[in-house]
Amino acid sequence: MSPLIVSEKTLELNICAEILSLIRSLPNCRGAFWIGMRQDQEAKHGLDELISNISAGMHLAVQFKAPRSRPPNQIPYRYTINDRQNGNLLRLAANRPDAVYYVFPHYNTFARMRSNSPDLLSDTYFLRVYDLRKLPHSTNRLGTHVVET
Repeated sequence: MSPLIVSEKTLELNICAEILSLIRSLPNCRGAFWIGMRQDQEAKHGLDELISNISAGMHLAVQFKAPRSRPPNQIPYRYTINDRQNGNLLRLAANRPDAVYYVFPHYNTFARMRSNSPDLLSDTYFLRVYDLRKLPHSTNRLGTHVVET
């Protein structure tokens, strides 16, 4: 893997740090922390991270998507959503529609990350998974959809 390509894990680590700081500033959330899913858990539930140790009734689960590496720094950014993973996320979102999100960071170069850090949230977009409940199954052999932001 090329060190010049921004990985999904790099985006997760840095953006989750920013989100965690915001959550910890909320009442009764000072001790909040992320639970990172193991590979088998991510495959089963479709999640990357789940917030924990927060106020009763608050929930946040996220699935990060890294943009395609080409073209660099150009709108629209393109991401891939997998039907199977989306179905797993929709099952979670059925009980908590406002708690399960796709995260679409507009970062596919380290130069752009450096210029926006430590405020990567300023160009990161969130989509409620529940809003995709009527998304038809993909017609391609990979079972994927392309999302543009």
